[in-house]
Amino acid sequence: MVRFPTPSSIRRCDGRGWRWWRREASGSTRDQAVGGGGGGRRHAWTKTPRIGRSTRGKVVARTRKTPDDRRIREDEAHAAEGNNVPWTVPSEGKERMEEVASEGSAHGNRRRGENARDTRRGDVERAAPFPSVEQGTLRKVRFAGAGSAVPDRRMTNEELAERMDTSDEWIVTRTGIRERRVVRQGQDLVELAAEASRNALSDAGIDPEDVELILLATSSPDDLFGSACRLQDVLGARRACAFDLTAACSGFVLAAITAAQYVRTGAFRNVLVVGADVLSRCVDWNDRGTCILFGDAAGAVLVTEASPEPGEGVDRSTRGSDRTSARAFLGPNDDGVRSDEGGSHACGLLSFDMRSDGSGNRHLTAAYLRPSQEDLAKADGTERDRPASYANVRMNGQDVFKFAARAVPLTLRASAEKAGIPPDALSEHVDWLVLHQANQRILDAAADRLDFPKERVVSNLARYGNTSAASIPLALDEAVRQGKIRKGDTVAVAGFGAGLTWASAIFRWG
Repeated sequence: MVRFPTPSSIRRCDGRGWRWWRREASGSTRDQAVGGGGGGRRHAWTKTPRIGRSTRGKVVARTRKTPDDRRIREDEAHAAEGNNVPWTVPSEGKERMEEVASEGSAHGNRRRGENARDTRRGDVERAAPFPSVEQGTLRKVRFAGAGSAVPDRRMTNEELAERMDTSDEWIVTRTGIRERRVVRQGQDLVELAAEASRNALSDAGIDPEDVELILLATSSPDDLFGSACRLQDVLGARRACAFDLTAACSGFVLAAITAAQYVRTGAFRNVLVVGADVLSRCVDWNDRGTCILFGDAAGAVLVTEASPEPGEGVDRSTRGSDRTSARAFLGPNDDGVRSDEGGSHACGLLSFDMRSDGSGNRHLTAAYLRPSQEDLAKADGTERDRPASYANVRMNGQDVFKFAARAVPLTLRASAEKAGIPPDALSEHVDWLVLHQANQRILDAAADRLDFPKERVVSNLARYGNTSAASIPLALDEAVRQGKIRKGDTVAVAGFGAGLTWASAIFRWG
């Protein structure tokens, strides 16, 4: 049996951070033997005050953690206060963590120091310390600004009638759509997303360099690997991390909910949420069942941390055990019930609900095209020599309509219940309903089932068609610019689409 040398000290995590432990010989201890097999000399490990020492070149042994009486006492006191999740940083390690983060020298990463230079962009700002989250505290979210962008090119129903067997009356009667926007030759998704993002940041009064995270919800990126990072580069958001989120027409709602979690936990302060799709390049323009529906657009919203009023501090809401329950985690006034007074003292996100059902995936797809036997024969039986390609959008319209008409009221009632709003009194607590703009008949059916006034249901479907992940932020931005949605208004949003996925959220605007 191969035995490894026993180190004189090791660095291990005891649940409160990485610490150094010193070896002391002991005839009997609960720690496992170094060397394996239960044989060999046993050792007891005791903590030392050394923090942040490098382990490079040392052998780190795996040992069991010995009880820490002080930690046990702290946990008991923490539980007695009613806080279920100890969001703590060890007091003896907090100063060192902040020092390492500010100096940018953790684990040998010397390039992030004050005098470091990026090879392409020049000077790099000193990295900010990772925010510490105190016991049981959560930040408050604010939806600060909105923006949108659409292509200049309009495609009317009359133009489509010249290409196929359809008419303006037939399309309007079944969908409510009169025209849609499509990108011009050479125009891509990032161009639209960047314009919408700049408008949202301008509306919120935030500089791109102050954005810390970019979430791009899209199903039609310019690159198979995603377009969020290219959007980050175009915007000049040098400090931001960026990634794509794919959830079809539900994408924006899911991305906004995701952004709120990062802000609530203190990981990021400014998160840019973008919904953008260019589905005109993914539809068959000879298929009357799909090409009449889709258009191109982009919309963006900035989700940021709300500045507390003097003497207010932060939320001390606790997490619930149910992963789908957002009431305890997101209650605006610590009890999950909407405050009619509104104001900056309340968290902007009141509740949310997220669902998916993969068994319905077949109803709406744009699947990878597998080669035919003839194509394989030409390529010697492999796919290596064949360019990758995906099918155009295929949709079972009747089944998708039935799914949407059923799912939208259910998810909105679930969000209402989590926000402490009686599900049958949604119209009394919510000022505006902004749904995914897929079909006017779906919007009307949802309003009827929720007993919600149709004049307070935002709709711009007739001018833009179904813009997938962009439809909700596009409609939201238009309603804000038209003076319909004002600061302090409570807005309920719901998205539904391929996957199948559906989600909703209730938030306070501004």
